[in-house]
Amino acid sequence: AQAADELLNVQDVTSSFVLYPTTAGQVKISARSLSGGNNVQMIMESMGGGGNQEVAAALLHDTTNAEALKLLCEAIDRYLDQPEAGPQDT
Repeated sequence: AQAADELLNVQDVTSSFVLYPTTAGQVKISARSLSGGNNVQMIMESMGGGGNQEVAAALLHDTTNAEALKLLCEAIDRYLDQPEAGPQDT
């Protein structure tokens, strides 16, 4: 979570996602967004997680980091394809 928060301090970064594999075959995803940025809640909810527009997370079971990254990229693409998605320049 702290890494996702810190990434928002990088110039021109408005949303961040950090994946963390556990020893139990799970991958935790922390998502953060600046106010008015992308709605990370919608992205995480599509992956079985939740939160709010600026702070959200998901926990994927029985998956690898590579598989989780692929699923996350697909979820972000679906979100950005929605007309009401918000900022498209991230």
